[in-house]
Amino acid sequence: FSLNAGDRAALVGPNGCGKTTLLRILAGQETADSGTITSDLGLRVGYLAQGFSDLPENFGVSADMSVNEVIGRAAGDPRFLEPELADVSMQLAQWPDDGDLQTRYDDLLNRISTADSGRAASILAGLGLDSVPDDLPVGRLSGGQKTRLGLALVLLGNPQLLLLDEPTNHLDIAMLEWLEEWLARFRGAALIVSHDRVFLDSTADRVLAMDPLERTVTEYAGNYTDYEAQQALELQKKGSAYHDQQQEIRRVKQDILRVREQAAGTEWRASSVSRGGAIMAMKGYKDYKRSMAKGVAKKAKARSRNLERYLDDEERLEKPKRRRDMRLDFAGTPHLGRSVITLEDLSIGYDPAAPLASGIWRSV
Repeated sequence: FSLNAGDRAALVGPNGCGKTTLLRILAGQETADSGTITSDLGLRVGYLAQGFSDLPENFGVSADMSVNEVIGRAAGDPRFLEPELADVSMQLAQWPDDGDLQTRYDDLLNRISTADSGRAASILAGLGLDSVPDDLPVGRLSGGQKTRLGLALVLLGNPQLLLLDEPTNHLDIAMLEWLEEWLARFRGAALIVSHDRVFLDSTADRVLAMDPLERTVTEYAGNYTDYEAQQALELQKKGSAYHDQQQEIRRVKQDILRVREQAAGTEWRASSVSRGGAIMAMKGYKDYKRSMAKGVAKKAKARSRNLERYLDDEERLEKPKRRRDMRLDFAGTPHLGRSVITLEDLSIGYDPAAPLASGIWRSV
């Protein structure tokens, strides 16, 4: 598939089929086992990983950096970038042919020259981060705040290709609506992974469906609802075509069996002729019947070979594979007692070493 400026593609598929791996490959964080990826030189890729734990890895953010510094560096604030620019400039004076240093220098200069404090403030407000103290270390942010900070850093990077892995996590309704409006104005290409079907309906104009059973990616026009309708119709057509094919195969097999039985009967009648209880060999008649039997047998063999070639043909339809969806039925569940659930010394949170709450005891 290809992604072009203005595209809003949703990447969908069952859990574990490789959506995140594909995004990481496109972002350059993993290497593909096979195939090729072609992109414009210098393409600015913004990748939001799933989960706030990847924030340091993806953005070079340390836990002791303040929120103000992190945002300022992403937004191109000269206060935070000019010291780094001066350092890179000194290194370039010593190694003027170093391409990586030159690229880094150009990137810093571009970020400073295009800095827009109003844009940064709008993004922070839209994601509910404007109330976070500027001097608060990033390591002290909650999981939801880290996820939203990561999204803000991606958007502030002015990407040309936007790769979003579950961007709606930790966003309330107002933030979701803001992100939908932001994506509607975004001029680059976006590839979005999300379990929020309403969000995909509002943002995607085509769907890339990963099928782990067929090992394919199929493109569908429209949003997620359109994709579901097209997929259901496609599965129905495949099922009907496969059913028709199986009926034709059965018809051909029955025809081959009938011709073989006809050849065997002709051969048997050619071997002898009964007249008045006496068996009289009739050479001319027998030769004629044997010739007929051989012709019929040859026809049966030819049809068998044609059937074998058809069954081995790559274009032969395979039986449509269906994913098994989990279904739960709680009808007629017996009453088990007064307490539906009992919590004993429960801890909740993301980091076992620093839970959000612990020592919870309760019977409901």
